[in-house]
Amino acid sequence: MDEPPRMNLPQALASLTVILPKLAAVVDRASKQDRATVPLESRLAIRIDELAEALGVSRRALERERAAGRFPPPDLKIGKMPLWRIETIRNWLMRSPNS
Repeated sequence: MDEPPRMNLPQALASLTVILPKLAAVVDRASKQDRATVPLESRLAIRIDELAEALGVSRRALERERAAGRFPPPDLKIGKMPLWRIETIRNWLMRSPNS
């Protein structure tokens, strides 16, 4: 098998500065398309920004509820990103006195 041509560090970094923004744009577009075509109800977990949009409130409002202890803890965290199952949110809405 042929080996790829060797590059020095400045050449490799220059190549990456060209490739990475294009790759990020492709991933971002694909991610938006995936979210747009998959209904929230069929997803395993949702992010706080998606949840805020679905509930018609700001992300900051949900963050305040979390900080005050009036919002359920995330079911899962990937890195620093909290995720909630739909059932968790449904149960929280059913128990919420403001519903």
